[in-house]
Amino acid sequence: MMFALLLACLPPSAEPAQADPAPEAAPATQEAPAAEGLEWVILDPKGAPLSEQLAQHAAKAHEAGRLPVAYLGARWCAPCKVFKKQRNAPEIQAALAGVTLLEIDVDPWMSQLGDAGVKVAAIPHWFPLDAQGKPTGPGVSGDAWKDLSPGAMAPTLNTLKAHPKGSQIQAPGEVTPDARSTD
Repeated sequence: MMFALLLACLPPSAEPAQADPAPEAAPATQEAPAAEGLEWVILDPKGAPLSEQLAQHAAKAHEAGRLPVAYLGARWCAPCKVFKKQRNAPEIQAALAGVTLLEIDVDPWMSQLGDAGVKVAAIPHWFPLDAQGKPTGPGVSGDAWKDLSPGAMAPTLNTLKAHPKGSQIQAPGEVTPDARSTD
């Protein structure tokens, strides 16, 4: 079942790298946070190892009183594209206020995910981190909502702020990825 979830986000092409060539990776970039709003950091696969980047950014977030949350996605993943497109929606901004989101594109980071303590079967996936950059539980996957509207995503994303270590956030109903609307 876990393998099937990952396959649901695979591109229709048998050659994902050819369908969406990787641009030159820039150093970790950071959008300026609105006062207590969402801060978005894109981790650089050409920089330090993933575990070091997670630890560095998680420590900075904790020092600033923010919650570090790792976000795993990919450029070819339709639900990931929708989330990124809707990240400025008021519902998403409110749900992730005070969060430093550390974006990890799974394609260039695949070989380092396990070493960083990241174990997911499907994307998109979010999980809170401790001050050392280690996941504090299984987090939330994109299967936790029935559609990809900000109103459906926000309540589940908001639960990341109160996610006790080791607990699992249950989806309100199981949804197959192909049943989602990406409009």
